[in-house]
Amino acid sequence: MKFDKEHYENSGIGEFTDDEIINSPDLLYRCRWIAEFIKPGSVLDLGCNNGLVSLKYAYEGRRVLGIDLSHIAIEYCNTFLKRYDLTNSEYKQGIIEEFKSKEKFDNIFLCEVIEHVENPERILEVAESHFKKDGIIFVTTPEYSGPFGKDNPGDIDGEHLRIYNDKEFKKIIEKRGKIINFQSKQLIYVAYTL
Repeated sequence: MKFDKEHYENSGIGEFTDDEIINSPDLLYRCRWIAEFIKPGSVLDLGCNNGLVSLKYAYEGRRVLGIDLSHIAIEYCNTFLKRYDLTNSEYKQGIIEEFKSKEKFDNIFLCEVIEHVENPERILEVAESHFKKDGIIFVTTPEYSGPFGKDNPGDIDGEHLRIYNDKEFKKIIEKRGKIINFQSKQLIYVAYTL
């Protein structure tokens, strides 16, 4: 299966209440995990989807830039920003592999993104090229033997182009930088720095 750009440009999103977004660490483990390790400062959310992971930080006053291929997701995120007059942040439609900016970020999120792309190394390179010294890159991806892995009944249209086991993924990241935190549950969670 190859990456289907049109599928993602027009894909729907899960919608959450403003309270769920603002209090996202209470809603999802990945949000609690990020909240435990996040550095002060800016956030780049690559593959932001509905903004559930990053809108909380925009609401707190941080500079957040979200990138996603889905125009529906971007509209949803920007509507939230407008509702609270959060002019320091923005969400833009775009292809992650083509994203370029002179701006560097303290925290970069890649939450459930790399399993959907043809060239995950390129996605990591994009994240690393927009990284401030001493910042953190947060990556989550389904674990091969977990419920979202090889036997995922929710992946009926083959959106996952690859699934990693925890040992394999840890080796990939260790070659790229220093791991700050690594966990393997239903997903693989890795926070690393360069």
